[in-house]
Amino acid sequence: MRNKVASTPAFKFKLIAAMVVIACCLARISAGQCKRWVQVAPDGGFVYSFAIDPLTPSKLYAGTYGALYRSTDGGATWTTASDAFLDTVVQSLVIEPGTPSTLYAGTYSRGVYRSTDRGEHWTGSNIGLQSMTVYSLAINPKTPSSIFAGTSDGVYRSDDSGIHWHSINGQWLNHLDVWSLAFDPLMPAFLYAGTEDGVYRTTDRAGDWTPVKWGIGQDAWSLAVDPTASSNVFAATERGLFRSSDRGDHWTAVDGFLGTLDVRSVAIDPMTPSTVYAVTYGLDVYRSMDRGLSWAATSSGMPSYATTYPVYPSLTIDPVTPSILYVAARGAGVFRSSNSGDQWVAVNTGLKAQNIDSLAIDPKTPSTLYAGTEKAGLLQTSDRGGHWTTAISGLGLADTSIRRVYALVIDPTDSFMVFAGTHDGIYFSTDQGANWEGRE
Repeated sequence: MRNKVASTPAFKFKLIAAMVVIACCLARISAGQCKRWVQVAPDGGFVYSFAIDPLTPSKLYAGTYGALYRSTDGGATWTTASDAFLDTVVQSLVIEPGTPSTLYAGTYSRGVYRSTDRGEHWTGSNIGLQSMTVYSLAINPKTPSSIFAGTSDGVYRSDDSGIHWHSINGQWLNHLDVWSLAFDPLMPAFLYAGTEDGVYRTTDRAGDWTPVKWGIGQDAWSLAVDPTASSNVFAATERGLFRSSDRGDHWTAVDGFLGTLDVRSVAIDPMTPSTVYAVTYGLDVYRSMDRGLSWAATSSGMPSYATTYPVYPSLTIDPVTPSILYVAARGAGVFRSSNSGDQWVAVNTGLKAQNIDSLAIDPKTPSTLYAGTEKAGLLQTSDRGGHWTTAISGLGLADTSIRRVYALVIDPTDSFMVFAGTHDGIYFSTDQGANWEGRE
Protein backbone atom coordinates (compact mmCIF):
# COMPACT_ATOMS: atom_id res chain seq x y z
CA MET A 1 0.00 0.00 0.00
CA ARG A 2 1.08 3.51 -0.67
CA ASN A 3 3.53 5.16 1.72
CA LYS A 4 3.77 2.15 4.03
CA VAL A 5 7.36 1.62 5.08
CA ALA A 6 8.88 -1.55 6.41
CA SER A 7 11.87 -1.73 8.72
CA THR A 8 14.26 -2.28 5.83
CA PRO A 9 15.58 1.32 5.57
CA ALA A 10 16.90 1.16 9.15
CA PHE A 11 18.50 -2.20 8.39
CA LYS A 12 20.03 -0.75 5.23
CA PHE A 13 21.52 2.12 7.19
CA LYS A 14 23.14 -0.21 9.70
CA LEU A 15 24.43 -2.47 6.95
CA ILE A 16 25.90 0.39 4.95
CA ALA A 17 27.47 1.93 8.06
CA ALA A 18 29.10 -1.42 8.82
CA MET A 19 30.36 -1.68 5.24
CA VAL A 20 31.88 1.78 5.44
CA VAL A 21 33.68 0.94 8.68
CA ILE A 22 35.05 -2.25 7.15
CA ALA A 23 36.11 -0.35 4.05
CA CYS A 24 37.93 2.16 6.23
CA CYS A 25 39.92 -0.66 7.79
CA LEU A 26 40.65 -2.32 4.46
CA ALA A 27 41.88 0.98 3.09
CA ARG A 28 44.13 1.29 6.17
CA ILE A 29 42.56 4.50 7.32
CA SER A 30 43.47 5.18 10.92
CA ALA A 31 40.83 5.00 13.62
CA GLY A 32 41.23 8.70 14.22
CA GLN A 33 40.20 9.47 10.67
CA CYS A 34 36.99 7.46 11.08
CA LYS A 35 35.79 9.45 14.07
CA ARG A 36 34.53 12.37 12.01
CA TRP A 37 31.90 11.72 9.39
CA VAL A 38 30.97 13.90 6.41
CA GLN A 39 27.91 13.17 4.31
CA VAL A 40 28.95 12.34 0.74
CA ALA A 41 25.78 10.63 -0.48
CA PRO A 42 24.54 11.26 -4.03
CA ASP A 43 22.03 14.07 -4.49
CA GLY A 44 18.35 13.34 -5.03
CA GLY A 45 16.54 10.26 -3.88
CA PHE A 46 13.36 9.54 -1.98
CA VAL A 47 11.16 12.58 -1.34
CA TYR A 48 7.85 11.65 0.27
CA SER A 49 6.35 15.09 0.88
CA PHE A 50 6.78 18.66 -0.30
CA ALA A 51 5.60 22.12 0.76
CA ILE A 52 6.03 25.72 -0.39
CA ASP A 53 6.05 28.72 1.93
CA PRO A 54 2.90 30.61 0.79
CA LEU A 55 4.37 34.04 1.58
CA THR A 56 7.95 33.41 0.46
CA PRO A 57 7.66 30.74 -2.23
CA SER A 58 11.41 30.50 -2.76
CA LYS A 59 11.41 28.66 0.59
CA LEU A 60 10.70 24.98 0.07
CA TYR A 61 10.52 21.92 2.31
CA ALA A 62 11.07 18.29 1.37
CA GLY A 63 10.25 15.39 3.65
CA THR A 64 12.39 12.25 3.36
CA TYR A 65 13.27 9.16 5.34
CA GLY A 66 15.23 10.40 8.33
CA ALA A 67 15.28 14.16 7.69
CA LEU A 68 13.51 17.30 6.61
CA TYR A 69 15.29 19.36 3.95
CA ARG A 70 14.86 23.06 3.27
CA SER A 71 15.69 25.27 0.32
CA THR A 72 15.69 29.09 0.37
CA ASP A 73 16.44 29.56 -3.33
CA GLY A 74 13.64 27.77 -5.10
CA GLY A 75 15.29 24.37 -4.99
CA ALA A 76 18.68 25.37 -6.40
CA THR A 77 20.32 24.13 -3.19
CA TRP A 78 19.10 22.19 -0.16
CA THR A 79 20.24 21.86 3.43
CA THR A 80 19.05 19.68 6.28
CA ALA A 81 16.51 21.65 8.29
CA SER A 82 16.07 19.02 10.97
CA ASP A 83 17.14 15.51 11.86
CA ALA A 84 14.19 15.01 14.20
CA PHE A 85 12.89 12.24 11.95
CA LEU A 86 15.85 9.84 12.01
CA ASP A 87 13.69 6.77 12.60
CA THR A 88 10.69 7.60 10.43
CA VAL A 89 9.44 9.00 7.14
CA VAL A 90 7.97 12.49 6.71
CA GLN A 91 4.93 11.47 4.67
CA SER A 92 3.04 14.75 4.65
CA LEU A 93 3.77 18.42 5.22
CA VAL A 94 1.51 21.45 5.61
CA ILE A 95 2.23 25.08 6.45
CA GLU A 96 -0.20 27.12 8.53
CA PRO A 97 -1.90 29.81 6.41
CA GLY A 98 -0.74 33.28 7.41
CA THR A 99 1.91 31.90 9.78
CA PRO A 100 4.57 30.25 7.60
CA SER A 101 6.84 29.69 10.58
CA THR A 102 4.43 26.98 11.76
CA LEU A 103 4.65 23.62 10.04
CA TYR A 104 3.05 20.24 10.65
CA ALA A 105 4.54 16.92 9.59
CA GLY A 106 2.71 13.61 9.35
CA THR A 107 5.00 10.61 9.77
CA TYR A 108 5.09 6.86 9.48
CA SER A 109 4.35 5.31 12.89
CA ARG A 110 5.33 8.47 14.83
CA GLY A 111 2.19 10.55 14.41
CA VAL A 112 2.13 14.33 13.92
CA TYR A 113 4.96 16.74 14.68
CA ARG A 114 4.72 20.53 14.97
CA SER A 115 7.34 23.21 14.42
CA THR A 116 7.03 26.93 15.13
CA ASP A 117 10.45 27.97 13.77
CA ARG A 118 10.29 26.96 10.10
CA GLY A 119 11.29 23.38 10.73
CA GLU A 120 14.34 23.86 12.93
CA HIS A 121 12.82 22.14 15.97
CA TRP A 122 9.90 19.75 16.26
CA THR A 123 7.70 18.35 19.01
CA GLY A 124 5.31 15.42 18.88
CA SER A 125 1.67 16.49 18.91
CA ASN A 126 -0.35 13.32 19.33
CA ILE A 127 -2.68 13.41 22.35
CA GLY A 128 -5.76 11.41 21.36
CA LEU A 129 -4.30 10.30 18.02
CA GLN A 130 -4.87 6.55 17.98
CA SER A 131 -3.31 5.90 14.58
CA MET A 132 0.31 7.06 14.41
CA THR A 133 0.80 6.53 10.67
CA VAL A 134 -0.26 9.79 9.04
CA TYR A 135 -0.50 9.94 5.25
CA SER A 136 -2.09 13.35 4.78
CA LEU A 137 -2.76 16.64 6.57
CA ALA A 138 -5.10 19.53 5.84
CA ILE A 139 -5.68 22.85 7.60
CA ASN A 140 -9.04 24.60 7.55
CA PRO A 141 -8.41 27.69 5.37
CA LYS A 142 -10.76 29.81 7.53
CA THR A 143 -9.72 28.45 10.95
CA PRO A 144 -6.01 27.55 10.97
CA SER A 145 -6.19 26.01 14.45
CA SER A 146 -8.45 23.33 12.98
CA ILE A 147 -6.29 20.57 11.50
CA PHE A 148 -7.22 17.23 9.99
CA ALA A 149 -5.05 14.14 9.68
CA GLY A 150 -5.60 11.30 7.25
CA THR A 151 -4.22 8.16 8.86
CA SER A 152 -4.13 4.37 8.54
CA ASP A 153 -7.34 4.39 10.58
CA GLY A 154 -9.46 7.11 9.06
CA VAL A 155 -9.51 10.85 9.80
CA TYR A 156 -8.67 12.65 13.03
CA ARG A 157 -9.41 16.27 13.89
CA SER A 158 -7.69 18.78 16.14
CA ASP A 159 -9.22 22.11 17.15
CA ASP A 160 -6.23 23.42 19.09
CA SER A 161 -3.39 23.45 16.56
CA GLY A 162 -2.60 19.78 16.88
CA ILE A 163 -2.35 19.48 20.66
CA HIS A 164 -5.38 17.22 21.04
CA TRP A 165 -7.00 14.92 18.47
CA HIS A 166 -10.22 12.97 18.14
CA SER A 167 -11.56 10.59 15.53
CA ILE A 168 -14.26 11.76 13.12
CA ASN A 169 -14.61 8.47 11.26
CA GLY A 170 -18.33 8.02 11.76
CA GLN A 171 -19.64 4.79 10.25
CA TRP A 172 -17.55 4.83 7.08
CA LEU A 173 -13.86 5.54 7.64
CA ASN A 174 -12.81 3.17 10.41
CA HIS A 175 -9.68 1.20 9.46
CA LEU A 176 -9.38 2.92 6.08
CA ASP A 177 -6.09 4.35 4.81
CA VAL A 178 -6.71 8.02 4.00
CA TRP A 179 -4.22 9.06 1.34
CA SER A 180 -5.43 12.63 0.75
CA LEU A 181 -7.57 15.40 2.21
CA ALA A 182 -8.91 18.51 0.46
CA PHE A 183 -11.06 21.41 1.65
CA ASP A 184 -13.53 23.31 -0.47
CA PRO A 185 -11.79 26.75 -0.38
CA LEU A 186 -15.10 28.61 -0.79
CA MET A 187 -17.16 26.44 1.55
CA PRO A 188 -14.77 24.95 4.13
CA ALA A 189 -17.60 22.94 5.67
CA PHE A 190 -17.00 20.61 2.74
CA LEU A 191 -14.04 18.29 3.30
CA TYR A 192 -13.06 15.46 0.95
CA ALA A 193 -11.11 12.35 1.90
CA GLY A 194 -9.35 10.23 -0.68
CA THR A 195 -9.05 6.72 0.71
CA GLU A 196 -8.14 3.17 -0.27
CA ASP A 197 -11.89 2.78 -0.84
CA GLY A 198 -12.43 5.83 -3.03
CA VAL A 199 -13.66 9.31 -2.11
CA TYR A 200 -15.78 10.38 0.88
CA ARG A 201 -17.23 13.81 1.69
CA THR A 202 -18.39 15.51 4.87
CA THR A 203 -20.25 18.77 5.30
CA ASP A 204 -19.95 19.03 9.07
CA ARG A 205 -16.32 17.84 9.62
CA ALA A 206 -17.60 15.89 12.62
CA GLY A 207 -17.97 12.36 11.30
CA ASP A 208 -21.01 12.50 9.04
CA TRP A 209 -19.36 11.17 5.86
CA THR A 210 -21.02 10.40 2.55
CA PRO A 211 -19.46 8.00 0.03
CA VAL A 212 -18.96 9.84 -3.25
CA LYS A 213 -16.90 7.16 -4.92
CA TRP A 214 -19.22 5.61 -7.47
CA GLY A 215 -17.38 4.86 -10.68
CA ILE A 216 -13.98 5.84 -9.31
CA GLY A 217 -12.78 2.59 -7.82
CA GLN A 218 -10.23 2.36 -5.06
CA ASP A 219 -7.15 4.34 -3.99
CA ALA A 220 -7.90 8.02 -4.49
CA TRP A 221 -4.32 9.26 -4.12
CA SER A 222 -4.86 12.99 -4.61
CA LEU A 223 -7.75 15.47 -4.69
CA ALA A 224 -8.05 19.03 -6.02
CA VAL A 225 -10.94 21.48 -5.69
CA ASP A 226 -11.42 24.40 -8.08
CA PRO A 227 -10.78 27.60 -6.05
CA THR A 228 -13.31 29.67 -8.01
CA ALA A 229 -15.93 27.07 -8.94
CA SER A 230 -15.66 24.65 -6.07
CA SER A 231 -18.30 22.27 -7.36
CA ASN A 232 -15.54 21.11 -9.73
CA VAL A 233 -13.40 18.43 -8.08
CA PHE A 234 -10.65 16.20 -9.49
CA ALA A 235 -9.58 12.83 -8.13
CA ALA A 236 -6.32 11.14 -9.10
CA THR A 237 -6.78 7.38 -8.72
CA GLU A 238 -5.19 4.07 -9.64
CA ARG A 239 -7.74 3.80 -12.47
CA GLY A 240 -7.10 7.22 -13.95
CA LEU A 241 -8.07 10.85 -13.44
CA PHE A 242 -11.71 11.62 -12.70
CA ARG A 243 -13.64 14.88 -12.77
CA SER A 244 -16.83 15.90 -10.98
CA SER A 245 -18.89 19.05 -11.54
CA ASP A 246 -21.25 18.46 -8.61
CA ARG A 247 -18.95 18.07 -5.59
CA GLY A 248 -18.40 14.39 -6.15
CA ASP A 249 -21.96 13.18 -6.60
CA HIS A 250 -21.07 12.04 -10.10
CA TRP A 251 -17.67 11.37 -11.67
CA THR A 252 -16.44 11.12 -15.24
CA ALA A 253 -13.10 9.75 -16.35
CA VAL A 254 -11.15 12.31 -18.36
CA ASP A 255 -10.58 11.56 -22.02
CA GLY A 256 -7.35 10.08 -23.34
CA PHE A 257 -4.59 8.18 -21.58
CA LEU A 258 -5.27 9.82 -18.22
CA GLY A 259 -8.54 7.95 -18.11
CA THR A 260 -6.67 4.66 -17.76
CA LEU A 261 -3.30 5.40 -16.16
CA ASP A 262 -2.46 5.29 -12.46
CA VAL A 263 -2.51 9.04 -11.74
CA ARG A 264 -0.81 9.96 -8.48
CA SER A 265 -1.26 13.71 -8.18
CA VAL A 266 -3.52 16.47 -9.48
CA ALA A 267 -3.24 20.23 -8.90
CA ILE A 268 -5.15 23.31 -10.07
CA ASP A 269 -3.54 26.63 -10.96
CA PRO A 270 -4.69 28.97 -8.13
CA MET A 271 -4.79 32.03 -10.40
CA THR A 272 -6.01 30.41 -13.62
CA PRO A 273 -8.22 27.51 -12.47
CA SER A 274 -8.89 26.41 -16.01
CA THR A 275 -5.31 25.11 -15.98
CA VAL A 276 -4.96 21.71 -14.32
CA TYR A 277 -1.91 19.47 -13.98
CA ALA A 278 -1.66 15.75 -13.37
CA VAL A 279 1.31 13.43 -12.94
CA THR A 280 1.30 9.66 -13.24
CA TYR A 281 3.18 7.16 -11.11
CA GLY A 282 5.79 6.90 -13.89
CA LEU A 283 6.61 10.66 -13.82
CA ASP A 284 4.60 11.59 -16.90
CA VAL A 285 3.18 15.11 -16.50
CA TYR A 286 0.02 16.28 -18.28
CA ARG A 287 -1.61 19.72 -18.55
CA SER A 288 -5.14 20.82 -19.33
CA MET A 289 -6.07 24.39 -20.27
CA ASP A 290 -9.84 23.82 -20.25
CA ARG A 291 -10.64 22.50 -16.77
CA GLY A 292 -9.73 18.95 -17.60
CA LEU A 293 -11.65 18.47 -20.84
CA SER A 294 -8.51 17.89 -22.92
CA TRP A 295 -4.91 17.10 -21.99
CA ALA A 296 -1.41 17.34 -23.42
CA ALA A 297 1.84 15.79 -22.22
CA THR A 298 4.32 18.25 -20.67
CA SER A 299 7.14 15.98 -19.51
CA SER A 300 10.17 17.31 -21.38
CA GLY A 301 13.22 16.97 -19.14
CA MET A 302 11.64 14.42 -16.81
CA PRO A 303 13.33 11.02 -16.59
CA SER A 304 11.59 8.00 -18.06
CA TYR A 305 10.82 5.29 -15.54
CA ALA A 306 9.65 1.72 -16.14
CA THR A 307 6.11 0.86 -15.15
CA THR A 308 7.41 -1.72 -12.68
CA TYR A 309 9.12 0.99 -10.66
CA PRO A 310 6.50 3.55 -9.59
CA VAL A 311 7.90 6.63 -7.92
CA TYR A 312 4.72 8.01 -6.30
CA PRO A 313 5.15 11.65 -7.36
CA SER A 314 3.34 14.73 -6.12
CA LEU A 315 2.92 18.01 -8.00
CA THR A 316 2.90 21.37 -6.22
CA ILE A 317 2.25 24.81 -7.75
CA ASP A 318 3.96 28.01 -6.62
CA PRO A 319 1.06 30.03 -5.11
CA VAL A 320 2.54 33.40 -6.14
CA THR A 321 4.00 32.53 -9.54
CA PRO A 322 1.93 29.58 -10.77
CA SER A 323 4.08 29.07 -13.85
CA ILE A 324 6.59 27.54 -11.42
CA LEU A 325 5.85 23.91 -10.67
CA TYR A 326 7.55 21.23 -8.61
CA VAL A 327 7.33 17.46 -8.83
CA ALA A 328 8.71 15.48 -5.89
CA ALA A 329 9.09 11.73 -6.15
CA ARG A 330 10.47 8.75 -4.32
CA GLY A 331 13.71 7.66 -5.90
CA ALA A 332 13.85 10.63 -8.27
CA GLY A 333 14.13 13.66 -6.00
CA VAL A 334 12.70 17.06 -6.95
CA PHE A 335 12.10 18.54 -10.41
CA ARG A 336 11.22 22.13 -11.22
CA SER A 337 9.55 23.83 -14.17
CA SER A 338 9.53 27.60 -14.56
CA ASN A 339 7.33 27.64 -17.68
CA SER A 340 4.12 25.85 -16.72
CA GLY A 341 5.53 22.41 -17.32
CA ASP A 342 7.01 22.92 -20.79
CA GLN A 343 10.49 22.02 -19.51
CA TRP A 344 11.69 20.33 -16.33
CA VAL A 345 15.05 20.26 -14.58
CA ALA A 346 16.25 18.34 -11.53
CA VAL A 347 16.88 20.53 -8.46
CA ASN A 348 18.53 18.22 -5.95
CA THR A 349 21.86 19.79 -4.99
CA GLY A 350 22.38 19.03 -1.32
CA LEU A 351 19.23 16.92 -1.04
CA LYS A 352 20.77 13.59 -0.09
CA ALA A 353 17.94 11.11 0.21
CA GLN A 354 19.00 8.20 -1.98
CA ASN A 355 18.36 4.72 -0.62
CA ILE A 356 21.78 3.08 -0.86
CA ASP A 357 21.63 -0.72 -1.04
CA SER A 358 25.33 -1.40 -1.56
CA LEU A 359 28.68 0.34 -1.39
CA ALA A 360 32.16 -0.55 -2.62
CA ILE A 361 35.52 1.24 -2.43
CA ASP A 362 38.26 0.68 -4.98
CA PRO A 363 41.01 -1.12 -2.99
CA LYS A 364 43.78 0.46 -5.07
CA THR A 365 42.25 3.91 -5.50
CA PRO A 366 40.16 4.64 -2.35
CA SER A 367 38.92 7.94 -3.76
CA THR A 368 36.83 5.88 -6.20
CA LEU A 369 33.56 4.61 -4.76
CA TYR A 370 30.54 2.79 -6.19
CA ALA A 371 27.03 3.11 -4.72
CA GLY A 372 24.21 0.78 -5.66
CA THR A 373 20.85 2.50 -5.19
CA GLU A 374 17.25 1.40 -5.05
CA LYS A 375 16.07 3.43 -8.03
CA ALA A 376 18.93 5.43 -9.56
CA GLY A 377 20.99 2.39 -10.51
CA LEU A 378 24.74 2.40 -9.97
CA LEU A 379 26.52 5.66 -9.15
CA GLN A 380 30.26 6.25 -9.18
CA THR A 381 32.56 8.91 -7.78
CA SER A 382 36.27 9.45 -8.22
CA ASP A 383 36.64 12.19 -5.60
CA ARG A 384 35.46 10.47 -2.42
CA GLY A 385 31.81 11.41 -2.96
CA GLY A 386 32.26 15.01 -4.04
CA HIS A 387 30.60 14.34 -7.39
CA TRP A 388 28.65 11.32 -8.56
CA THR A 389 27.85 10.06 -12.06
CA THR A 390 25.70 7.18 -13.26
CA ALA A 391 27.43 4.01 -14.45
CA ILE A 392 24.64 1.93 -15.96
CA SER A 393 25.57 1.36 -19.61
CA GLY A 394 24.50 -2.22 -20.29
CA LEU A 395 23.35 -2.75 -16.73
CA GLY A 396 20.02 -4.50 -17.15
CA LEU A 397 17.20 -3.50 -19.47
CA ALA A 398 17.97 -0.75 -21.95
CA ASP A 399 14.62 1.04 -21.82
CA THR A 400 14.90 2.56 -18.34
CA SER A 401 17.46 4.26 -16.14
CA ILE A 402 16.17 2.59 -12.97
CA ARG A 403 18.38 -0.15 -11.62
CA ARG A 404 18.33 -1.62 -8.16
CA VAL A 405 21.82 -2.78 -7.25
CA TYR A 406 21.78 -4.97 -4.16
CA ALA A 407 25.45 -5.98 -4.02
CA LEU A 408 28.83 -4.77 -5.31
CA VAL A 409 32.20 -6.52 -5.35
CA ILE A 410 35.53 -5.25 -6.72
CA ASP A 411 38.23 -7.75 -7.66
CA PRO A 412 41.00 -7.14 -5.08
CA THR A 413 43.68 -7.98 -7.65
CA ASP A 414 42.16 -6.08 -10.58
CA SER A 415 40.11 -3.04 -9.58
CA PHE A 416 38.93 -2.59 -13.17
CA MET A 417 36.80 -5.71 -12.63
CA VAL A 418 33.55 -4.88 -10.80
CA PHE A 419 30.58 -7.19 -10.17
CA ALA A 420 27.03 -5.99 -9.49
CA GLY A 421 24.07 -7.98 -8.20
CA THR A 422 20.85 -6.40 -9.44
CA HIS A 423 17.14 -7.15 -9.53
CA ASP A 424 17.80 -8.46 -13.05
CA GLY A 425 20.74 -10.75 -12.27
CA ILE A 426 24.52 -10.47 -11.97
CA TYR A 427 26.52 -8.14 -14.20
CA PHE A 428 30.23 -7.50 -14.55
CA SER A 429 32.37 -4.65 -15.83
CA THR A 430 35.99 -4.78 -16.95
CA ASP A 431 36.41 -1.01 -17.19
CA GLN A 432 35.48 0.26 -13.72
CA GLY A 433 31.75 0.43 -14.41
CA ALA A 434 31.85 2.28 -17.73
CA ASN A 435 30.18 -0.68 -19.46
CA TRP A 436 28.42 -3.77 -18.16
CA GLU A 437 27.63 -7.27 -19.41
CA GLY A 438 25.26 -9.86 -18.03
CA ARG A 439 26.75 -12.98 -16.51
CA GLU A 440 25.11 -16.34 -17.07
